[in-house]
Amino acid sequence: MKKHLHKLYGFLIFAFLYAPILVMVVYSFNGIKSRSVFDGFSLQWYQALFDDRLILESFYNSLIVAALSALIATVIGTFAAVGINKMKNRPKQAFLFVNNIPVVNPDIVTAISMMILFVFFLSVTRAMEMGFWTLLIAHVTFNIPYVVLNVLPKLRGMDNNIYDAALDLGCTPIKAFLKVVLPQIMPGIITGVIMSFTLSLDDFIISYFNSGTSFQTLPITIYSMTKKPYSPKINALSTLLFVFVLILMLIVNLRQSQNEKSKNKGGKVQATSPVVKRVIAVALSAVIVVSCAFVLVRLNSTSEIVLNVYNWGEYIDLTVIDRFEEEYGITVNYTTFDQNESMYTKVISGSADYDIVIPSDYMISKMIEEDLLAELDFDNIPNYAYIDDAYKNLEFDPENKYSVPYTWGTTVIMYNDKYVDPEDVADKSINLLWNEKYAGNILMFDNPRDVFGLALKKSGYSMNSLNPDEWAQAAADLQTQKPIISAYVMDQIFDKMISEEAYIAPYYAGDWLIIAEENEHVKCYIPAEGANMFVDSMCVLKSSNNKEAAELFINFMCETEIAVLNAEAIGYATPHSGAMAELDPEITGNEIIYPDKEVLSKTEVFVNLPQDVLTQQSNYWIDLKIESSEE
Repeated sequence: MKKHLHKLYGFLIFAFLYAPILVMVVYSFNGIKSRSVFDGFSLQWYQALFDDRLILESFYNSLIVAALSALIATVIGTFAAVGINKMKNRPKQAFLFVNNIPVVNPDIVTAISMMILFVFFLSVTRAMEMGFWTLLIAHVTFNIPYVVLNVLPKLRGMDNNIYDAALDLGCTPIKAFLKVVLPQIMPGIITGVIMSFTLSLDDFIISYFNSGTSFQTLPITIYSMTKKPYSPKINALSTLLFVFVLILMLIVNLRQSQNEKSKNKGGKVQATSPVVKRVIAVALSAVIVVSCAFVLVRLNSTSEIVLNVYNWGEYIDLTVIDRFEEEYGITVNYTTFDQNESMYTKVISGSADYDIVIPSDYMISKMIEEDLLAELDFDNIPNYAYIDDAYKNLEFDPENKYSVPYTWGTTVIMYNDKYVDPEDVADKSINLLWNEKYAGNILMFDNPRDVFGLALKKSGYSMNSLNPDEWAQAAADLQTQKPIISAYVMDQIFDKMISEEAYIAPYYAGDWLIIAEENEHVKCYIPAEGANMFVDSMCVLKSSNNKEAAELFINFMCETEIAVLNAEAIGYATPHSGAMAELDPEITGNEIIYPDKEVLSKTEVFVNLPQDVLTQQSNYWIDLKIESSEE
């Protein structure tokens, strides 16, 4: 019975560890875009994966950095382990203590400290920009301690007399190390390589802060895609990565298992067969050759114009970038962010060198006030004439000096018509979010600007109010609402509304289309009291070294054909009058995506608020969230 219980316990542990991976693998072959219903075997998500330029480039970047950093860190870490092993006890303990600090240190501390070091060094030397080299150095740095920790136990378990005997028999120290020590510690070295490779491939935090503008790894790309619903092509990518690492681990463990059996039988450790040696040599050579070729390409590409574009995740038709590169011979380095604040943080940190950014209205206002944006030369942007006058002279850029509108939309209130009574939505009011009948099934934004904007509008105030009493009233209304809220969320709104875990939620009009495609019962309306009209615009940073090329790109995005392609791909409303005339009437006739003038007259564009108002908002928001967490 005890034996069977042990087996059951082991099975449950492995089931707990690997069941999520198994589900991921199965759903990577799902015929539909669902994480709860399997509708037949299909390879469509693998095809979609290999058609996605941004993911493939990021994947390739991750593999290159992981391979190079693992090889470099393994060489440095192995020699470091040999040196530490030769030390006396007290210095050895000191070095081990120092070696272990990066392992136990929070990644965020390591990431920021390295970013500050790189920014300081590069600002002094101007030797290069944040990008591939800084990322590679960062990954090598955090990988070295893990190599040391894997190699050192093998050195401790080795009989030092073998090395001395080799020296006595005439070997040079180098030959004795290669022929005697290296084979003994090889299992630790291989483990160190694999661990370094997988840690580097998986890293997000350190990569995010040290990748600069020109180099985006896969975890950063996946993170930036979370503004939209989770795509099954990520299941396909994760499955391929898992299979690759699994095969690698099986080969290593099988070899170690054979050696252990030989030792237990009193025999010699089996030498690696010539075939296996050749395979390993060819694999390593291929990695080195490809990595070196990649590095040389990057070094030789410094003479061409490279335009660094920073945009929201899944917010452009990527074929448009290909066409621009083909037409103008300018390389576009396209990276993505998930929210205005993270974009702003990256820009002001000094760790990035973007040319074009595409922020939202209030962030544009903030960046203008802080002198971060360059005044545009509209002689280089003649297609600006196609931008409808309704999207010019807005509050965030009243003189139209710094921005060219890219997309726009409004906030809406979504509801599931299976569970929400028709009479409760007849007046299209914000008050639906305060309806106690649906307690526990209402979601709210997880950002203060949108949350307080709705609360202010509910009471008939401006979303850009400067009156402290009106902000106090909005805070009181949100405290009243809090007991009936299921959660404050952002990206989770997609899954919760699609799966009917919640019935009511505010969100953005363009994203409602995606949710409605997955669940036809999710309807929406623009609040009768008024809503936020957001405008995301193309801007050039004042620090840009390629201002004319940036303006050329903006002008290209304002070509009618390109604007039509982009609008159809991303689903948001376009401010381009020429594109509006050519879009399918079914699209432009959608009153949620393209509301009429009467509805728009009640909307407001967010502007950057004075610091005293922002402080008041922040304090109210902290009180609301802390009390929610305690409950």
